[in-house]
Order: sequence, then C-alpha cells, then structure tokens
Amino acid sequence: LYFVALQGLATCDLVRKNFFVDKYLSWTDAQSYCRKYYEDLSTVNTPWDMLKFIKDVPDYLSLESWVGLSKKSSLFTYSQWSDGSDLGFPIWKFGEPNESYNCVTISDMQLADCSCKTNLTFFCYKWVPKLVLVNMLMTWEEALQYCRTQYTDLASMNTTKDIQSAVKISMTSQTQSVWTGLRYMDGSWFWVNQDPLGNMTIKLEFSGWKPGEPKMMNRYLCVYVFKSAFAVQECLISMPFFCYEWAPQIIVVQEMMNWDEALKHCRTHYTDLMSLNTETDLQAAKNVTMINQTPSVWTGLRFMDGMWFWVNKEPLVDLVLVPPCPIRPFQCGALKAGSYIMEGRNCNEKMTFIC
Repeated sequence: LYFVALQGLATCDLVRKNFFVDKYLSWTDAQSYCRKYYEDLSTVNTPWDMLKFIKDVPDYLSLESWVGLSKKSSLFTYSQWSDGSDLGFPIWKFGEPNESYNCVTISDMQLADCSCKTNLTFFCYKWVPKLVLVNMLMTWEEALQYCRTQYTDLASMNTTKDIQSAVKISMTSQTQSVWTGLRYMDGSWFWVNQDPLGNMTIKLEFSGWKPGEPKMMNRYLCVYVFKSAFAVQECLISMPFFCYEWAPQIIVVQEMMNWDEALKHCRTHYTDLMSLNTETDLQAAKNVTMINQTPSVWTGLRFMDGMWFWVNKEPLVDLVLVPPCPIRPFQCGALKAGSYIMEGRNCNEKMTFIC
C-alpha cells in the first residue's frame, strides 16, 4: 500500500439541511411536528438560504407549503422567523403579504400569507454533520458524482480535526476503507473541491509490494481512509465514501454602507470584512451574492501606502486581480455580485457587504 501521512490543522461543523414533509397540517401543528422530529420550520431569510433550499428540496419547490414565518395578528408585522432568526429580505409574491392572514407559505421560492388553519405540507430543517459517510459501495468516480449531486463534493480533510472526525465516523462503515476527495494525477496531489493543500505534508511509505510492483506509479490514484491512516488505491475499486455539505462562513449583510461603515459593522457583529484568498472562498462568495440588492459587495480588500492588503492581515495571493495603482477614492475592494471579479471602488459608495 501507499500510506499518506497528513498533517495540518477547521472544524467538522454542522450545516442546516431542509426536508419536505408530506403531511397536511395547520401551521401550528406543522411547527410542533418540526420541533419534535427536526429542529424547526424552514427559514429562507438570506440569499444563501434560498440557494440551499433549492438544492435540498428541488422536487417540491412548486408546492404551496408552510415555512417558519408567522405573526400574532393582523395588527402586527412580520419581524422574525419562528426559530428566532432575523426576517432578512424575504421575497414575496406580487401583492403579498396582503395582511389578511398571519402565517406564511412558500411556492416557487416566493412567499405568501395564508390562513394558519389551512392544512398544507411543510418544510422543516435540522442540523446535520458537515462530513457525511455514505455507506454504499462505489468507485471513486461514482462517489464523486454522487457527492456532487446529493451533497456538495467528495470530502477534503486537510486539517487535524477533519482527519480525526473522518477516522471516528469511518468506524461505522461497512468496509475498513472509505474514499476521500484527495487524488493524484499528472504528478501532483490535489483535493477535487479545489481546497488548497495548505500546510499539509504528504509522505509516501511503501511496504508489502510484490517484485516489480507498484505498477500504478504512473497511473491515476485515489486516496481513502484505512483504519486510522490514509492509503492510496486505484480509483476503480468500490468502497463507501465521505461527502461534505458546504457550510458558508460568509455573511451577506443587506444594508447599504460605505467601506468604513461596513468594516466597523463586521468587526462589531461578526469578525471582519471578508477576505477571498482561495478558489473556495471566491466560489462561496459568488454563490451567496447571486441574489443581492447591489451590483457589487464590499470585501476586506484595501489599498493604502502603495499596496493592496486584506484588513484581517491575511496575505494577498495572485488569485485576486485588482488595479495595481488605483487613484483616490477608488481604493476599496469590492466583488461583483455573483462573479469572481474584484474591482477597486469609491470607498464612500454605499453598497451591501460580506463579513
């Protein structure tokens, strides 16, 4: 076997997943059902929630079904979702809400109010592990396709905590070997989801080969978890595999602020304005800004003293292309919404932003 020693250090956190419940209940009964068997009625208060909702329940989007939004009476306005999250920027159908009713349904990704006593199907959500063991036997390519269809991708595990979680979860596998998203091709190692290898080091150790082996030295290789280690095998072998659900660490703040105001807001309520240093970061930012109030969003990129830098002090990589020497006041970095394009914008301009 090839054994791959991985060293490095993110967490195997939880993500929210939506489920369609094919029962016809009033809004109150639907909420009770969700809270008993899941977490709560589903919420769609951010662009990311909408994209996640579409991915989780694509076959049921046209059905009028309950979600977690209601109000006490017609004298009140909708202010927050039933799980306590902020109202955000819900997308209502034309003419809605008409204030005639106090509970909310969704169909075709648009909201409408409805009598709370109406019996309808509904959507619940619950927290699920980011790392998922799929206990079905597939080749590496089949596993890759399955993960990209049902989840996000084959799992990357380039940190110590990720590896420890994977080893623990793999104890329940029907085989001792479980595919990961690490692959060897054309002389280099890479994660198929384009995560950087980072500080991970890869060490190959050889043992137990017959004379003349390994013949696979110049062929494609795929990596799997084997007991408490990682091993390399031909990709056509069938085994269970790890998928992951992408959990965005990006918050889109749908408030209009200039760059300095956005920076202060992020540092007060979150951590910082977002830096976009990897392809994964850029892809995530593109996804969550698909539906946005403004054509661009502020990021943590700033030009000062003759150089661009991220305000959280992360190093600036070549992946980010910006004007080399922008004139004042176009010295604040913004991302074109729903794209990978960075641009220097007037720092006094007001737009939404990502923390």
